[in-house]
Amino acid sequence: MNARKMKSPTPHDHSEHSDEIDAESIYSVLKERGYRITAPRRALIEALLSACDPKNAKELAKHTGIKDLSTVYRTLSELVKENLASELADGGVVYYEMHEQHHDHAICDACGTIAHIPCSITKPPKTLATAGFTAHDHEIIWRGLCVKCV
Repeated sequence: MNARKMKSPTPHDHSEHSDEIDAESIYSVLKERGYRITAPRRALIEALLSACDPKNAKELAKHTGIKDLSTVYRTLSELVKENLASELADGGVVYYEMHEQHHDHAICDACGTIAHIPCSITKPPKTLATAGFTAHDHEIIWRGLCVKCV
């Protein structure tokens, strides 16, 4: 199982996202950008905001009662495109979460539990510049066993 966080459309600024984001502010951003606030879009945003951990499209469809999976995927894709949500791919399954304060992830190799881990890196290492590389984002995925699977 190989996990990787897929790049979001804009770089992570550790101070950019607050700990608390609410549905109304997301609806406002989407309206400003020309999106209609439909019932399925509203249900998915609220489901993502209330989730304790990243969810895949099928989990979100089941939770929201949305029967058309293409609507779920299209809406999730729009949220990622607008930099309101992010993707985390693990073993061929893509999980989604709303953008909040930047954080990294720990994934259990046995049960697949995904935990948010506070980010401890605030700037790129100097070795990147020495190698002639300018970084705009980073990702850290810790792999191992959760407390239930140890």
